[in-house]
Amino acid sequence: MASVPGDKPTEKAQESAPTRDRRKQFAEWSAAHPVDAATRRAFLEARIEMVRTDPRLTPREKEAAIAGLRKALGED
Repeated sequence: MASVPGDKPTEKAQESAPTRDRRKQFAEWSAAHPVDAATRRAFLEARIEMVRTDPRLTPREKEAAIAGLRKALGED
């Protein structure tokens, strides 16, 4: 398993971890367990701060990521 986001997993980790498409199950679970607006906002704002302070991202990458997160917040 990768230790840092963006790192590639080792061959052994790739062999032992089959990939399955779980989007349908996740969507069903998410629909059954809604998150309140304040929690969602706090999560997205924390992600913005994480992107803003990530030294591995270029200014352009940060700008694009933050724009997407702000859009998710409804701050077009």
